[in-house]
Amino acid sequence: SKPSRHEIYTSALHHADRAPYSMLFSERKKTDKVDISEGLRSYICSHYSDSIANSHLDALTSLNQLREDVRAISDKSDVAKDLLFRYYTQLSLLSFRFPFAESSVRVQFVWYDVYKNKKATNFSIHFERASVLYNYAATLSQLAASQQKSSDDGIKRANAYFQAAAGAFQGVRDIVAEHPECSQAMDLVPEALQMLTTLMLAQAQECFYLKAARDKMKDAIISKLVAQVGDYYEQVASLLNGPALKSLVDRTWHAQAEILVLHYKSLAQVKGCAGLPEAMKYGEQISRLRLALGFATEAKKKLGRGTNLEIKEAVEHNHALVDKTLMLAEKDNDTIYHDPVPPDMKLDAIEKKPIVKPTPLPDTAAVEDPFSTIVPYQVQEAAVRYAETRDNMVRSEQRALADLNELARATLSSMNLPGAIEALEAPTGIPPALQSKINEVRNDRGMQLVTELMETLSTLSTEDTRMLKSALVELDKEEKDDDALRAAHGGRWQRTPSHTLTGTLRQEGAKFSGNLEHAIKSDSFVAKKFQEHSAYIMALQTGEGEVLKLLPANDLITGTTLEDVINLKRYLGELDALVARREALRTELSEMSNNDNIASKLLAQQHRSHEDVFEEELRKYNDIKSQLRTNATTQESLLEAVRVENERFVAGRQQDSIAQRREQVLQALSNAHKAYTELKANLREGIQFYTNFQEILSQFERKCKDFIFARDQEKQDLLEQLSAPPPQAPQPSAQAQPARPPSYSPQQPPAQFYPTAPSPVSQAPSAPAYPGVPPGYHPPAPAYAPSPYAAYQVPPGAYGMMPPGYGAPPGAPPAYQYPGGAMPPPAYGAPPPAYGAQQPRRY
Repeated sequence: SKPSRHEIYTSALHHADRAPYSMLFSERKKTDKVDISEGLRSYICSHYSDSIANSHLDALTSLNQLREDVRAISDKSDVAKDLLFRYYTQLSLLSFRFPFAESSVRVQFVWYDVYKNKKATNFSIHFERASVLYNYAATLSQLAASQQKSSDDGIKRANAYFQAAAGAFQGVRDIVAEHPECSQAMDLVPEALQMLTTLMLAQAQECFYLKAARDKMKDAIISKLVAQVGDYYEQVASLLNGPALKSLVDRTWHAQAEILVLHYKSLAQVKGCAGLPEAMKYGEQISRLRLALGFATEAKKKLGRGTNLEIKEAVEHNHALVDKTLMLAEKDNDTIYHDPVPPDMKLDAIEKKPIVKPTPLPDTAAVEDPFSTIVPYQVQEAAVRYAETRDNMVRSEQRALADLNELARATLSSMNLPGAIEALEAPTGIPPALQSKINEVRNDRGMQLVTELMETLSTLSTEDTRMLKSALVELDKEEKDDDALRAAHGGRWQRTPSHTLTGTLRQEGAKFSGNLEHAIKSDSFVAKKFQEHSAYIMALQTGEGEVLKLLPANDLITGTTLEDVINLKRYLGELDALVARREALRTELSEMSNNDNIASKLLAQQHRSHEDVFEEELRKYNDIKSQLRTNATTQESLLEAVRVENERFVAGRQQDSIAQRREQVLQALSNAHKAYTELKANLREGIQFYTNFQEILSQFERKCKDFIFARDQEKQDLLEQLSAPPPQAPQPSAQAQPARPPSYSPQQPPAQFYPTAPSPVSQAPSAPAYPGVPPGYHPPAPAYAPSPYAAYQVPPGAYGMMPPGYGAPPGAPPAYQYPGGAMPPPAYGAPPPAYGAQQPRRY
C-alpha cells in the first residue's frame, strides 16, 4: 500500500541523524625542565636528617624522571594518559607531606598556557598539580575526539572518554578554587575550566544521542537528548562570549558553538514533532517545523569559510529536510486538515534529559607513596594527641574490666567457690580439676619459671632506670658547666642558657620517669601476689603427694546433696563463659588499639579539623564498648543468681570441721593456680614493656648525647674565641683564624654540629626544635622517631597504667562505672588491673 503523508514526514526526518563532525578537544600545556629533587632533598636534610634524605635518593631520582617523561609526551594514547595520572597522584601525595613554597620546599614550576603560549611560574605544588591534571583531561578529550563514531563501540568509547575528561577538568577547577594562586595561568581561570567541563559533557551527550538514533529509539526520547545537547552548547557559547574568554579562545570555537546551539535547537523541534500527525495535531506540527526552520536558517547564515566541512554539511542537510517537510505539512493542512497553527510562544518547551555527568577521578588509595615514612610534624603531633585520647579510653575500659574480674573472683572466693563444689564431688583424694592444675604447674616447673621471669623483669627495670637517670644526669652536668662558665665570664659568655634549650628533653624525661614509676609499682604488686601464693604454687609443683598432705578426707557427705549443686554449677559455667568472652573482648580492644594509626588519614584529610577526625575514628570502638557494657550487666545478674543458689546449697548439706577445712584448701589451691597463670602473663607483659621501653630510652639517651656533644663543641669554640689575643688588624689573615663556618657568631654555633630538627612533639617543621632558640641556632637532629609514642603502644594491663591503689595516670579519664557499683571485699586487696583476668574454671 502507498505510505501515508506522516510516514513520509517521519522517514524524511530520520535522515537528519547524520554521523558526527570532528569534535573539539583541548591541547596539552607545555612546560620547561624543572628539578624537583634538589629542593625536596634540601628540605628533608634541614628538617629531618641527611640520612633520611639519602635513604630517599632513589625516590627523588624517580620523581624527577617521571616529570621528564610527562614533559616528553607527544602522543594521544592510554599510555600517555596513565603516565600523566601517575605523576598527578605522586604530586598529590607530596602535597600532603611537604610545604612547597618559596620559603620552604623551593621549586619553581614553569608552565605555558594552551591559548597564547604565555609563560607562568609558581612555587606552589598545587599549580603543578592543576597543570598536570589539565594535561590528563586534555589527553582524555583527544582520545575521545579521535574515536571512530561510525561504530557503536567507537561511540561508547568516545562517550566514556568525554565524561572522564569532564571529571578531570572539574578536578582542575576544584584545585584552582582551593588554591587561587593557580589561576595566574590564563587557561586555569575558572571560566575556561567551566567551559571545557561543559563542552566535554555536551559532546558526551551528543554521543548518547547518536547511539540512540542508531538504535532507532523513539523520537520522543531522542528529542529530550537533543534538547540537552543544545542546552550544553548554549552554556559553552555563553562562557566563550564572556569577558574572560572572548579574546582568549580561538574564534573558531565561538563560531562552532553558536552554530551547534542553533542546529540542535532545530533538531530538537524536529524530533518534537514525533507522534503529532497520529494525534491529529497538524497545527502544532507546522508550528514546531517553522521554529525548527528558523533555527536551521540562522545556523546556515553563520556558516563561514572556516567552518568545519562536516558541520556545514550537517547544517545544510538539516535545513533542506526541514524546509521540504514543512512545505509538505503546510500543503496538507491547507488543503485537507485546516488545523489552526499556534504561535511558537504557546508551544510547550521540549523537555531536556541529561544522561551524562563528570566521571570522578580514578581511586588513588592503593597507590604506593615512596615518601610514606616521612610524616609532617603537625600530623605526627595530631596522631600523638589522638593516640593519647585513644589510650586513655582503652585504659579506662581495661580498668573497668579488671574491676569486673576482681569482683567476680572475690565474690566466688568469699563463698568458697569452686572449692566447695570440688570438695563435695570428690570428698577424698584429688578432684579431676585440681589434678589438671597440678599437671600444668609441674610441667612448667612453675616456681622456677616465675622466679626466672621475676629476675629478668628486675634486671630490665634496673637497666631502664639506669639509662634514664644517666641521660638526665648528663643534662644536669652540662647545665651546671654552662652556668659556671657564664658566672666566670659574665657578659662575654654570649650563648643561650642550657635550661632554655633542654625544656623539651626534660619534658620527655619527666614523662618517661612517670612511665617507669607506674611500671615499678605494678612490679611490686606482682611480687606481693607471688609471695602470697608461693607456698601453694610450690605444693602444686611438688605433686599429688604434697597436695594430699594438705587435703583432709571427708566421708560424711551424703549422696543426696549432689543434686543440690546442679544449678550452682550451671551458673558458675555461665560466669566462666562470660569472663572468657570479656577476655576475648579485651584482647580485641588491645589489638585494635595497637593497629590504630591514623597518620595516613590525617594526611589525606588535612582540610578537616583534627577533632572531627578523632571523633570519627574513635567511633569504631563503640561496638566493643557496647558489648562490654552488656557483659557487665549480665555478670551482675549472674553473681546474684550464684549467691541465691549458694545459700540453698550451703543450707542443704552436712557441715563439719573436716569438710570446711577441705573446702578451704581446695579453694586456696584453685586461687594459687589462678595466681600462677596471672603471674606468668603479668611478668611476660612487664618484660615486653621494659624491653620496648629500653629502645625508646636508648634513643632518648643518644639524643641527649648529641645535644651535649654539640654544646661542648660550641663551648670550645667560644672559649677559644675568648682566649684569643685581640686582633692586630681590621682584617686578620685566614691563618690566624680557626676554621669555622662563614656564618659563625657567638650567638650562632657551627652549623655542622646542629642540623635543623623539629620538636618531637609539638613544633611545626619550620620552627626551632627547642623553645627559646635564638635566630640561627639549630639543635641536633633527634636520633629517634619524633614521638616515641607515635609507633610504640604501651601494653595494656598492669604495665600500661597505674595500679588502682596509686591512682590513674595524669589526664586519664575516670573508670567507667558498671552496673551494680559493687566492689570486692576489702580483705581481698586491689591488685593491678590486668591481674583480674580469669581463665575459665574446670570442675
